Amino acid sequence: MRRTLALAMLTLLVSTGYMYAQNHSIQFTQGTWSEIKQQAAGQSKMIFVDAYATWCGPCKWMAKTVFTNDTVADFYNANFINTQMDMEKGEAIELAKLWAIKAYPTLLFFSPEGELLHQTCGALPVAPFVELGKTALQPSQQIATKLKAYHNGKTDPDFTVELINLLFKSCMPYDTICKQYFLTQTDADLSNKRNWELIKKITGNMDSREFRYLENNPGIFETLYDSSEVRKKLQDIYTGFLLYAIYKETEADYQNKRNTILGKKTPVAEKAIADADIIFYEKHKKWDEYVTAAESYFSKYGTNDPSQLNNIAYVIYENTKDKTALRKALAWAKQSVALNETYFNLDTYACLLYATGNKSAAIKTEEKAIALAKDDSNKAMVTELETQLKKFKTGN
Repeated sequence: MRRTLALAMLTLLVSTGYMYAQNHSIQFTQGTWSEIKQQAAGQSKMIFVDAYATWCGPCKWMAKTVFTNDTVADFYNANFINTQMDMEKGEAIELAKLWAIKAYPTLLFFSPEGELLHQTCGALPVAPFVELGKTALQPSQQIATKLKAYHNGKTDPDFTVELINLLFKSCMPYDTICKQYFLTQTDADLSNKRNWELIKKITGNMDSREFRYLENNPGIFETLYDSSEVRKKLQDIYTGFLLYAIYKETEADYQNKRNTILGKKTPVAEKAIADADIIFYEKHKKWDEYVTAAESYFSKYGTNDPSQLNNIAYVIYENTKDKTALRKALAWAKQSVALNETYFNLDTYACLLYATGNKSAAIKTEEKAIALAKDDSNKAMVTELETQLKKFKTGN
């Protein structure tokens, strides 16, 4: 009798919604964009769109880790009509153009009628993702509201810089507003904290007035702020200027732009060139020059970055059989392991040991890499490393 009553009570609780249910996932609605809007209008709910691409790793991470969280599911299912769109298929191709999608994932919030109200780009963990949804529900905090206020004349510096930062973070166009803002700032204003933070984060054009001021007056900024950050900003701009030529222009264009930076005659400019030369020689498969450029870089700037050491060593392993070059790469791989031992750089070190004739050490090192990959539960990497180990043992 008690079992019958208990079962009846359980049924009643479930049917009336008084059980604490776990959603386990955001419930994503399928359908055309028109159908999604109709459903949202019928329920008087905003629309959340997960704009993704099938090749996007962070998109997959959010789908697996964040969208399946109970707190996330409860909040988004209660407050939004949710949908996912592969922005490279079907009608989403045109919607991606309409919404000016620049990166994946982009997380968008619309009115029931389809007006874009708020967005951000990039993967978010659980708590920030829930906070994003809460912000999107508050009209005063929506990007659309802030943009409307700006265009209606709210252009005081603090508000405008806040808006620029928000647009930047959300992968939305900010160039025009940024240019108009800097026109309101005097040269003396450019070094204040608000403007330095904006220059540091957003400025990327070597011809812009604000960058030229920074370039011509680094001492002012280094006196006020972290000097290493000032130098890094200058170097990042120079490097970006050179990388554009490497990937978008001709070898002659690169040499011309390289000469432009060289003409600056500063240590920051020289380091930017040293960085870019390595990338240039890799891009054009000039392996002798690549090795020489890497050796020159490490000789002048040190070898304290394990990722950089590992990456350069592995590029050499993959692209040359020259024993002298391989021995240099071996030393750099060994230094990478000494700085921070991972299964990635252990694998590189093992490959170079094998390539330079030390088979037994290569086997031991690769076995160590496999053990670390197993500890990290990286099954795909374990399989790859085990295949490499078999090659070391059999020669095939």
